Amino acid sequence: MFKALVVLVLAVPAICVSYYFAVSLPQHNKAMFEFEKQKYTDAKEREATTEAEAKVANETRASNLSWCLAQVDLDFQKDVQNNGTRSKNGSYNVPTEVANGLMRKKENAISECHRQFGK
Repeated sequence: MFKALVVLVLAVPAICVSYYFAVSLPQHNKAMFEFEKQKYTDAKEREATTEAEAKVANETRASNLSWCLAQVDLDFQKDVQNNGTRSKNGSYNVPTEVANGLMRKKENAISECHRQFGK
């Protein structure tokens, strides 16, 4: 009877330890691996989304800047036409003071475009 009791007392912890190492620990490690793998996948997806959004924003900014600069050029040409006199060769003659004012206006508008849509 004593031997059976000793075997039982030693067998229960041995079975528990064996269960832990044979079943419980591998399941835990597998779950941790899956969690880390999912975390890595989510980070990659988040990074790809962020890069795509940044690319779209950059393209939009560049497009807006080009449009703004084109508008500045059109406005400058209209101002030259409105404030100058047309010569025989198709160009416009603008008084120096007016031309200087128009150039300052154009430079300020270009600076504003770069401030709004530049990097």
